[in-house]
Amino acid sequence: MDRRTWLDERRAAARAEYDAEAAVYDSIDYPRDAQVRFVARVLGQCAPGSLVLDAPCGTGRYFAQVVAAGCRVVGADQSPGMLAEASAKGLAERLELVGLQELDFDHEFDAVLSIDAMENVPPEDW
Repeated sequence: MDRRTWLDERRAAARAEYDAEAAVYDSIDYPRDAQVRFVARVLGQCAPGSLVLDAPCGTGRYFAQVVAAGCRVVGADQSPGMLAEASAKGLAERLELVGLQELDFDHEFDAVLSIDAMENVPPEDW
């Protein structure tokens, strides 16, 4: 099997796994103090009303933190299940069904969050 086919299969498997666990994802307690501090540092650099992209946003775990900082948030994720959970929070200006590799925004955002994501993107797609 060639590498591109293998990568496509891995990506589909990851998407299916995230879809399957989306409903319970927020209940998974993993070390995230560092992530919360990172988000706070990024938001501390943003003016009130700034537009922040969270990609991949998953269930929108950091949306409330972004909004509480006086910023607006747009979420992007390749998992429809994760986006459904993020949508239920009612905090994002919009949500985009798109993978990191296909992001095609140009100067639209004041800041970008990408937390715990790159392990799902092969180096040739960085």
